[in-house]
Amino acid sequence: MTVIFHYDFADQFLLGSEDISDLPPGVGLPAFSTEISPPAFDAGFIPVFDGQNWKVVEDRFFHPQYIEINYDAGRPMSSYTPKALSYIDDFPPYPSIAQISSSPLTVMGIIDRYKLVQKKLDQVLKWHAEFMQHEHLKLEYIIKNRSSAIWLDPSSEYKLECETMVFLMRRVIDSLIQLTYLLTNSTEFKESLQIKISELGHVLKHPTTPLAAIILGSDEYEADTTNFLRTINSLFNSFKHCLMHEDSRTLIGLDFPTVVSYFAKYNDHKNLIEFHNHNVFHLVMGFQDNVSRILRNQKDYLKKPR
Repeated sequence: MTVIFHYDFADQFLLGSEDISDLPPGVGLPAFSTEISPPAFDAGFIPVFDGQNWKVVEDRFFHPQYIEINYDAGRPMSSYTPKALSYIDDFPPYPSIAQISSSPLTVMGIIDRYKLVQKKLDQVLKWHAEFMQHEHLKLEYIIKNRSSAIWLDPSSEYKLECETMVFLMRRVIDSLIQLTYLLTNSTEFKESLQIKISELGHVLKHPTTPLAAIILGSDEYEADTTNFLRTINSLFNSFKHCLMHEDSRTLIGLDFPTVVSYFAKYNDHKNLIEFHNHNVFHLVMGFQDNVSRILRNQKDYLKKPR
């Protein structure tokens, strides 16, 4: 077993240890790490590496606090299967916005993005397999690809495909929210010509509206029992707002593809930092389940007397 010790890049205090026995031959130590073992230390103290040795000092360093979030769709990942949406059978009739927006075209866009999420999953699996087979480290692979101006390392392709999947999921959910607003607030919209609830974050902050009941669930409507919507909202925000997201670029699931990111609410890093670590199959299954659930709730809403 080969154990290395990681230290903070700025203040050099000990972060933790890692077994690197499985690294392929020829790969050097990760940056800001050493094979030199730190000495024992008491609570309130911490070893600091000076480039050659460790020195134990009083621990007055800032240590961010993390919570790991793992989404579970409520069924085994082996149960995943691609699904199709039917324009005729799955969607209720939505009002269009005269001279502005055609609801049939919006529905077609939802169907296309829904398909593309599942297609991207296949691509994520491809890049993940290539990376795990260490193809990017083979000399012939490097010679063949690195001269191309548009070539990306398989790990980068993998991470960006995961990002694309999350953005597509969020776009579909937000489109369904806006269509739901046209159903539940038709009079208000006709007067203002404004869709006042247009994205998931707003719905999560105001969960008691009729629109939120359809999107999130209630006593009358099917609920998001796996907490997918809150998960995808936080994950999307981490991609969109947090510089920390880029620090997850080297984190890749070993046994199955994962979507990984970090999120600090309001970008205040004194807050508890969410470490998103999600099985990609579960995310896609949760997406499938929630799109179908929201569409059923919309249909049920239209059946109720008003």
